[in-house]
Amino acid sequence: MSSWAISWERRALDEARKLDPQHRRRIVEAVESLAQDPFAKGIPLTGEWKGLRRMRAGSFRIIYAAEQGMLRVLIVRVGHRKDVYRHG
Repeated sequence: MSSWAISWERRALDEARKLDPQHRRRIVEAVESLAQDPFAKGIPLTGEWKGLRRMRAGSFRIIYAAEQGMLRVLIVRVGHRKDVYRHG
């Protein structure tokens, strides 16, 4: 089975860097687990987020796109569950 490459959008990287070290470590471990099979872990989103998937990491959510043709996982957003889905 091929391993998927992980890429981060600038915004997601900035969001992850703002977290305390414990939460950041949890997020990074969750993201790294997506390299094996991003479809086994995440749940498809609907509405304005259609086409993306989300994954839980405690109280935090990781929103990502699984690009099959490139075997790439693109991390789009990282944040607390209460406000990660807000734009802005």
